[in-house]
Amino acid sequence: MKSVIPPMEIALRPATSQDSAFVERVFFTTQRWIIERLFGWRGEELERRRFLEDRNAANIQIIIVDDEAAGWLSVNQGNDCIEIEAIYLLPPFQN
Repeated sequence: MKSVIPPMEIALRPATSQDSAFVERVFFTTQRWIIERLFGWRGEELERRRFLEDRNAANIQIIIVDDEAAGWLSVNQGNDCIEIEAIYLLPPFQN
């Protein structure tokens, strides 16, 4: 029997300064294992500093699923296109 996926309401909103802890938590929840395997974990302080240096807060959109923050994406918007740089979703929203 085929399972039915209930419809979800999905929206994006610009990240604010109040979202910084959420953005960081989502990134390290989804990417820490990759960082560890590729580069080795270089310590919380260094990894956090690198994360903050690599992010442009103005390009971050928070992904809202059914009124709950589910993750974020980073975009570059040009004159005639939008480029998605990265998408990070918390594990419960990845199915």
